[in-house]
Amino acid sequence: MTFTHPLSSPSYVACHQKRVRLQEILPYPFGILTEPLVFVTAPRFVGILGVLEVCMINDLITLVPARPEDVPGIVELCLSVERQHEAYWPLRWQLRDDLRQRYHRWLESNLTAARWLILCAKAGAAAGPVLPLVGVLVAAIQEEIPIYAYHEYAFIHDMAVIAEYRRRGVANKLLQEARRWAGRRGVNQIRAMVAVENQPATELFSQAGYRATYREMVLAIE
Repeated sequence: MTFTHPLSSPSYVACHQKRVRLQEILPYPFGILTEPLVFVTAPRFVGILGVLEVCMINDLITLVPARPEDVPGIVELCLSVERQHEAYWPLRWQLRDDLRQRYHRWLESNLTAARWLILCAKAGAAAGPVLPLVGVLVAAIQEEIPIYAYHEYAFIHDMAVIAEYRRRGVANKLLQEARRWAGRRGVNQIRAMVAVENQPATELFSQAGYRATYREMVLAIE
């Protein structure tokens, strides 16, 4: 499903002597994501053609619920984040040898669960051929400990975007859809845990309106 602003006219940019049509795509406004959500990423710098000619390319990105055939790609994206965490401090984030298999089982068991959102970002329009996976977000509704006035909250377990599509709005669109999904399920907050060393992720969540609350403190015991 593609949303085009009714008052916007098509704009064009010159790119390698070709005319590329760009449409302004609005985010999915309401309801449950039962059809693909399509948007245009932020422009990506490609190269300089002469002195002042700069070529910018926009890509269509489609957000769709994950399917069984998406699981292997999702696992690899999630593992890339886990390996980054392990590199920060192995004591805290040392990975299991069979983590890939565990991730497969975990994702497959929750693909169609009502309280889970496993959302894929894919490059291209939904009507096209098989689309490459460029990003993913995994979230769930979880029970809160019984000391607060609310009973449940949404929690983002994993989010990752491949390097070529970072800083182009893909992660932000995933976060926006996760927020709408959580709101439709009646919770009053959505949370994420971000490694202190991961400054780009901290900035991303802060710009999306998240605020820091807890700060985990770990002591190594020799």
